[in-house]
Amino acid sequence: MKKQSLLMLTFMLLSTFVFAQDSPDLASPARNFLTNTLRPLYPIAISGIALIGGIMNIGKVMGTDSDWKGFFTKIGLFLLAAIILVVVIEFLYSLVLNF
Repeated sequence: MKKQSLLMLTFMLLSTFVFAQDSPDLASPARNFLTNTLRPLYPIAISGIALIGGIMNIGKVMGTDSDWKGFFTKIGLFLLAAIILVVVIEFLYSLVLNF
């Protein structure tokens, strides 16, 4: 009984690869998800994260021992990371979905 169950499970798992190839067009749902869902949400998410990061680092510029250089360095590094993330995602999008 255990052998039959294992054999049946193996055949079921192998058949999923066959059925996965059945879909004629997988690129258009991925393209629609990216253009209709992720692209509009990205500026909102980045703005929210930047606002939280600025609020968390505001202690560096308050008081007598203020460190403006450290504050602007951290904010600048955040913006640089966000820009690099956008460039990488757009590059991968152009490679994968434009065929």
